Amino acid sequence: MKNFFVVFLLVLFTSIFCFAQTEEPEQPEENWLKEYKIYNMDFINFRYDLYSKGDLKRFREMLDQFKSVKSNDKWDGTYIDGQEVGFTTFTWNTEVGFVDFYVYTCYPELRVLNYGRVENTPSYIQIYRENSKPYEGINSKKYIKVKWGEAQFLVEEPSLSAFAEKAVGIYVEPEETENGDNHKWYKYLSRGMKEDKLNGLPEFPGEYKHLKRLPVQAKIISVGKRKLVKDFEDPLSSEQSAVYEIRLDSGEKAGIRKGLKLYIEKTGEEVKIISVGQNNAIGKLVRNIDEDGKDSCVDGNYRKTLCQKIKPSFIAKSIVGQIWY
Repeated sequence: MKNFFVVFLLVLFTSIFCFAQTEEPEQPEENWLKEYKIYNMDFINFRYDLYSKGDLKRFREMLDQFKSVKSNDKWDGTYIDGQEVGFTTFTWNTEVGFVDFYVYTCYPELRVLNYGRVENTPSYIQIYRENSKPYEGINSKKYIKVKWGEAQFLVEEPSLSAFAEKAVGIYVEPEETENGDNHKWYKYLSRGMKEDKLNGLPEFPGEYKHLKRLPVQAKIISVGKRKLVKDFEDPLSSEQSAVYEIRLDSGEKAGIRKGLKLYIEKTGEEVKIISVGQNNAIGKLVRNIDEDGKDSCVDGNYRKTLCQKIKPSFIAKSIVGQIWY
């Protein structure tokens, strides 16, 4: 099976995210995971409070099975879900089942471990956990198969709508976060992503095509006078920002909504929508100011550059393909 396991370069960089720990395991064990090219350190801590030694044994048996299985299914194999401090890997095959694990690289430790059987259909896979302590109490989960150019995604079904919006840059985080819907779009696994930006649009299976979304755009019709605003993003800061009110010729009917961020290609800047009508919208563009009180801008490489004048007729549009934007 191609791309059975991925050697993660993240190990080289995660140390900057590791903060002092109040209590660290005293007896790390020999790291046999490196035999499978999962994590190339000599020792690792196993969390027997989260899974049993029997789970760990079955996990290793399945890793051995994956190495010997051959498949012609273009969807099975290894997928990843990047984490700030570590990495998650999900490997599946209809015949063997699946393994899903998270290595926390600060200790390091194998913090999450799941395995079980897989139901495979043309549109989705359904996984059924069989380990002794199911992660977060969840025994089953459905992942929808989404093709996007050369990349493949397995998206959790409840997150598919948010993922479809994020793909074309029209997703807006909900203001209410207590119900757990914030950042819902990122509940996916992926493989084959060669660049940060993906080309074209994602392809959804037939029964989910109604969730497909298109990018939006609008023309600037007027630009308000420059205003200096204190504490625009940080109430505790005394710094000022230059703020411009931008009026656009499209609104709710075109799919524009409050909180949406649109991108002006001519200037390389964002406009955040603050109010919306049926056929118009108002956004704010914010610029830093330098020690002389003038607008301060940077180019795509974050080098200081001359700020361009924002003009009516410029187009502001959603960004397609930058899933982490």
